[in-house]
Amino acid sequence: MNLRHVCLVAAKEIRMAPRGVTFVILIAFPLLITFLIHAVFGDLFTPSPRLGVHDAGSSVVVELARDREIDVTVYESEEALRGAVAAHDADAGLLLQPDFDDMVRAGLRPPLHLFLSGEASDTDRLVLSVAVVDLVRELAGHPSPLVVETVVVGEGPTVPLEDRLMPLVVLVAVALAAIFLPGSTIVQERESRTLQAMLVTPLRVGEIMAGKGVVGFLLALIMGMLTVLISGVTGQTVAVLVVLSVAALMCVQMGLMLGAAVTNMAALFSIWKAGGTVIFAPAILLLFPDVPEWIARLIPTFYFLGPLYEIVVHGAGLGSQALDLSIGVAISVALGFAVAGLSRRMERRLAAG
Repeated sequence: MNLRHVCLVAAKEIRMAPRGVTFVILIAFPLLITFLIHAVFGDLFTPSPRLGVHDAGSSVVVELARDREIDVTVYESEEALRGAVAAHDADAGLLLQPDFDDMVRAGLRPPLHLFLSGEASDTDRLVLSVAVVDLVRELAGHPSPLVVETVVVGEGPTVPLEDRLMPLVVLVAVALAAIFLPGSTIVQERESRTLQAMLVTPLRVGEIMAGKGVVGFLLALIMGMLTVLISGVTGQTVAVLVVLSVAALMCVQMGLMLGAAVTNMAALFSIWKAGGTVIFAPAILLLFPDVPEWIARLIPTFYFLGPLYEIVVHGAGLGSQALDLSIGVAISVALGFAVAGLSRRMERRLAAG
């Protein structure tokens, strides 16, 4: 195999792929799904309560409020504060008189004016009302009379649905880039007979498939990392990259096998719909913790989805997932031999006309 030829094919794919509608869909769809899941099950569209403040003196209450999960805005006048609350630019407005801090520390009870917006949610009103009282107690040097303890009811730790959906979203991004893109471009070129034309040149089928595989691998790696980052995962970057590399390698081999075995787009879509159930099964099974793990282990994609789930959701180290990842690499190597055999068979068929 000529490495220069592989690079030429990869460069052509990178140059031509963005011009197709399929490429745009493959990029946009996983990102859209990730964004929607993060918005619905996460806190993307749950803003912090907004507190407007007019401080006639130099109260430390403002700085204490900024240290909490409250969006604090300072207004220059009482009129501006009242206007902001009335216009629902703030969920509540706090009016502090010039000597407020000194009076509180002296044990006095200065007037505390808190204006609530009529359009603010009940939750924001409650949070801000309790927060203001707590801030005044902190200023006075008295601890809060309440201690809140979170107790998880049920057997074992719970995992938020957003986290359990993350492997499925990552698999969608990786599979579309690494399986469907290389497979569909090979089939399209067979249907348009451009693949036969390319064989008139010194290029061989194996080099063409390798070039397409390189592009699919890189795109899958990028898309997988983007979906993980959008999901809010920022730690263990090296471990995540290792897992995604195994995922991209395995899925690319599947895509190349699909392109070599199928002769038209209708058949490709049929196999994609039928085979997708098996490919995505481990990610779906992860949504149900009570399902025995051995069932998911029967499917090759588990050997990168399982480690990804453990690393991202449970904070496992890369070393603890080495065995499963090694099995994933072994499966990818075995698929590579299958790709080589299919590419030779396809070359013979194309040469025979």
